[in-house]
Amino acid sequence: MIGLIWNCRGVSKKGMSRWMMELLRDYQVDFVGFQETIKKKYDDTFFRKIDPGNLFSWHWLPATGHSGGVLCGVRLERFDVISFSVGHFSLSAHVLDKKENKELMLVTVYGPAQEDKKDQFLTELAQICSNKKYPMLIGGDFNILRFSSEKNKSFHNNKHSDIYNSIINSFELRDLDISGGRFTWSNNQENPTLEKLDRILINEDWESNFPLTTLRKIPRFMSDHNPLLLCSGQEPEKKNHPFCFETVWLRHEEFLPKVAEIWGEEVRAKDAAEVWIIKLKRVKKFLKGWGISLKAHAKKNKRMLQEELLNLELKEEEGLLPSHLMERKTFIQTELLRLVAEEELYWHKRSNSKWLLEGDNNTCFFTKLQMVKKGKI
Repeated sequence: MIGLIWNCRGVSKKGMSRWMMELLRDYQVDFVGFQETIKKKYDDTFFRKIDPGNLFSWHWLPATGHSGGVLCGVRLERFDVISFSVGHFSLSAHVLDKKENKELMLVTVYGPAQEDKKDQFLTELAQICSNKKYPMLIGGDFNILRFSSEKNKSFHNNKHSDIYNSIINSFELRDLDISGGRFTWSNNQENPTLEKLDRILINEDWESNFPLTTLRKIPRFMSDHNPLLLCSGQEPEKKNHPFCFETVWLRHEEFLPKVAEIWGEEVRAKDAAEVWIIKLKRVKKFLKGWGISLKAHAKKNKRMLQEELLNLELKEEEGLLPSHLMERKTFIQTELLRLVAEEELYWHKRSNSKWLLEGDNNTCFFTKLQMVKKGKI
């Protein structure tokens, strides 16, 4: 089981919907909790961007003004939704894990930054924790530090830290260790303030059922918070994808010469029809491998940038970055933003009917079209 928890700082930013979709797809996420969405209402257009396959059941806590908001999704292939409960600062999903045949509570919280609202938030958190009936996970941006070690600058525990720790200890919750660094938020200044505001808490039943649960952080560039990726210990099943022709290949400089070379290879066959079939099979075989190679190269480049960014974040936790590394960090963040924005623009263009007819995500569309022509619909 894979879970993603992230304070995204607004779901309507340029490139954000594309990045959200990639996170869900690339990490094969089973449940997700986005915080500080800064969005009150959602429509089908938005969900088609982040969940084009309609694989998730989505529920949300509307934003208040220009802050707050929670968006949660659970993969329908993995979970049956029993109920969703909306609080002032939380969204709780009561689900049945079909693979484990167990009922679970998946809770996403967004703690208020305002001091005068923290008491109300902690009261709601205690009420959530008092439900010990099911294995439970509580994740999000709590906006409260537990210890002085959770900030790279001077910090002294206050009453909210004490109450927060008391709740965690009283309900015997485990604060999962994060691999990849100590802090989850940065103010992105030259002399940065770093804090651990985001975390995932699990109760005793969760730990008993999923003892191999781990947590790691993903590099931050679309937000000042790191996304947190949870794994229950079981490897996700890899799925084979059918061959799909991609129109963007037509603009690649190697496409036409390679296809012409393969098409021109000698074929021994009984008749012209068989020659045609063999040639098509050869081209398809080449394009499948070539297309995978192109995607792999692009993914590898993005992955290398993300790994370098995460290493720079680790160095930043140890002390101030030299000017050349700070410049490099800024460049990587800008480059990743550019790549995501370009991909989002590309997929936005494909969303109209012309691109749908030319694109590769149209199997269902053409199947239904043919059934309509044959009078089956």
